[in-house]
Amino acid sequence: MGKVRISLLVKFVVALSLLIVMTSMIITQFFLTKQTQLYSETLQMRSETVTKSLVQHAELGVLIANKELLLSLLGKVMKDENVLFTAILNPKKRILAMDKQKALDLRLVSRLISRLDLKRPEKGVVSKLASIKELDYPAFFLMSPVVSKEKVILDEEELLFFTDMADSVGGQVIGYGLVVVSTKAIALAIKRNRTISLLITLGVIVLGIVVGLLFTSFIIKPVKALVSGTKLVSGGDYSIQVDVSSKDEIGVLTYSFNTMVDKIRVQQDQLMDYNRTLEEKVKQRTSELAVEKEKSDELLLNILPLSIADRLKAKEETIADSFDEVTVLFSDIVGFTPLSSKISATELVVLLNDIISEFDRMTERFGLEKIKTVGDAYMAVSGAPDFRSDHAECVANMALEMREFLSDYHSKTGDAISIRIGINTGPVVAGVIGLKKFVYDLWGDAVNVASRMESSGVPGEVQISESTYAHIKDKFITEDRGEIEVKGKGKMQAYLLKGTLG
Repeated sequence: MGKVRISLLVKFVVALSLLIVMTSMIITQFFLTKQTQLYSETLQMRSETVTKSLVQHAELGVLIANKELLLSLLGKVMKDENVLFTAILNPKKRILAMDKQKALDLRLVSRLISRLDLKRPEKGVVSKLASIKELDYPAFFLMSPVVSKEKVILDEEELLFFTDMADSVGGQVIGYGLVVVSTKAIALAIKRNRTISLLITLGVIVLGIVVGLLFTSFIIKPVKALVSGTKLVSGGDYSIQVDVSSKDEIGVLTYSFNTMVDKIRVQQDQLMDYNRTLEEKVKQRTSELAVEKEKSDELLLNILPLSIADRLKAKEETIADSFDEVTVLFSDIVGFTPLSSKISATELVVLLNDIISEFDRMTERFGLEKIKTVGDAYMAVSGAPDFRSDHAECVANMALEMREFLSDYHSKTGDAISIRIGINTGPVVAGVIGLKKFVYDLWGDAVNVASRMESSGVPGEVQISESTYAHIKDKFITEDRGEIEVKGKGKMQAYLLKGTLG
């Protein structure tokens, strides 16, 4: 009877040991499955973050076909050891820029990209896990669109090169970012963990059978704790730690569980830090791009009027406007040519720069538009490209200040120079000419007459035409000069502008 009891006890203990072993194997397999799923999700989430970051930064490089900038962005992506290769594609999925691991053959990468059957996404990230015979491990293929909220023009090679800065609803896909990530790290990690788990399981089997009779009651408790901990981990609680109450097989398994949970928690923290770093880099790059855009706009505004610059950025092919009435100013520094033979080149440039810079400040102050300088001659207009009703009055005020400035300059420096100014009012045609170094210029008889008013004028005086006189006679002091001979026009009535009334 005692033997029967012992046999039953032995069978009970053996069955209990087998139950414990099976529970351990189930838990281990559960952890392996969860870990595989977590590794895969983490890798895919990191890859999507990298892909989104790449396409968010690639817009400017794609717009201006800046291969150097694109390669720089791709190089940052390639710092992730899991990335096999990455590329920026144009809307037809042709390669604009590409980077890869050194071990990969360039032709192989090109073939894989050409065979890519991912749908072209309009937004977000499209991903696909695929096994390619040329690759040792399956890989995630992720593609996301580079979206511009601005109108885009393609050149003859279908490269995106410029934008009009005009917002449009929804944006336009101007290219794609492609990131290919190997699952090698996942496969190796799972293989390593499977081996460790197998060894642990074998140890549990051996030790469970040997000491199961003595420690059955102590084994059940930690198993329950592990099961409870597993449920918490599966629910997303990675802060759980199961107490290691023994040093047997279950204790080893519990320690392995806690170690695995610690690693998962560390990986989660690292992923969050990585995301924060990416966000900071995106903010920094966005700020840098805004500064560069501001510099570009400022440079363009130094060349062209604001309204003309906006039309040029809007890709208006021919910019030409007719104005019924504007006032044109021409000036020439009298005595400048003889002076240039008496002073050094540096002194000459400094002198001319001082005078022209002051004239530029006057145009801003009086609301004129500087057209150009030719040597020591200066041309400006009021009423174009933006209409204003007091165009003649603004030009007259500036002319009087220019004359006063040259007079004061002569008094301070002793240089034998003065100014001769001519003003005319009438219709003109204005527009932008040239492909490089754009020039905003004026044409028409009103321009010619203004030039003749200057060339036939008196040094130190402002000579105006009859049409200008009609606009300002009630506000300015003028002197009737009578009819003068004007080249190409014959006799014309002219006046000298002396000052303002009141």
